[in-house]
Amino acid sequence: MHAQADIATLRSVTIYGLWKDIKTMRAAQFTSYNGPQALHLGDITTPNITPRQVLVRVAGSSVNQMDVMEQEGKMKLFTGRSFPIGTGVDFAGTISAVGAHVSGYKVGDRVWGYVGFRRPGTSLAAADYIAVSPHCLSPAPTTIPPVEAAALPLAGLAALKGFAGLKAGEKILVIGGNGGVGSTAIQVALALGAEVDAVTGMEEGVAKHVGAGQTFNYHTTPPSSIPGRYSFILDTAGINLLPYRALLALGGRFTTVAPAVMDVLRSLVTRGPRIRIVSAGANSTGLAWLAQKVDSGEIRPVIGDIYPAEQVRDAYRAYTAAESAHGKLVISWED
Repeated sequence: MHAQADIATLRSVTIYGLWKDIKTMRAAQFTSYNGPQALHLGDITTPNITPRQVLVRVAGSSVNQMDVMEQEGKMKLFTGRSFPIGTGVDFAGTISAVGAHVSGYKVGDRVWGYVGFRRPGTSLAAADYIAVSPHCLSPAPTTIPPVEAAALPLAGLAALKGFAGLKAGEKILVIGGNGGVGSTAIQVALALGAEVDAVTGMEEGVAKHVGAGQTFNYHTTPPSSIPGRYSFILDTAGINLLPYRALLALGGRFTTVAPAVMDVLRSLVTRGPRIRIVSAGANSTGLAWLAQKVDSGEIRPVIGDIYPAEQVRDAYRAYTAAESAHGKLVISWED
């Protein structure tokens, strides 16, 4: 059985004349649980694809909180202790090879994707190539460059998951509206027909620029001073959430896409609405919806900076050092 799979894999790659050109690739890997300083860029063997996978030439990958938590050893139960470990969970690029049992995709197709939460291998999205199943992909937007598109898959899918059940006309509040996930969440909510306000950090510009109505600086405006009530609150920052529960309308829902575990637990044992943690999963339907909204002009990536692959460690250091994020950090894997 394994021999047949290997033959099918090799055949699917050789058909397109690519195998001889992609034996090795660059990949970002961490070699210990010591944060970004243990992250290194090196040459490794390009992954084989199974008959049910495609090989994507990555144009861009983005920096996410999940990556940093893994690098800091906060997810050892899933990542294990066998090093090196790859990093990066979302990407955009072009299909370089197609497994024999894959339909709907061909070499040269522009795609983007999110691999979801899975046990990391020696390479993931922060690499020249990624082997991935089609259910983690959709056709990429055509109106923005692939490197910029890489900023959106995780952020967009997290927002869609957090807004599950949202109806047009509902009034919502996004906490952390200046960040990469928060600014995307504002746009997703607007595309779903909601009215959106935002809690921001040091500046209002990003949240306002992407369409938020009122913005409230959390340094100067406590929750008790925010007027109105919201049917949905989505947190992307994970900072002192319990006081914001008072802003929920009767029957309102409060979700967080940040690892705000203690606030979630406190919400279970104190009076007030429960706060739920949600996380994005691989979702080709959601990615296709996001791509359509990008191409219609309703959603645009908010990018803080783009780093070349050779500066991948600097990108993750910048992420961990940022006191108030303004847009996503993206790594370019283009030549």
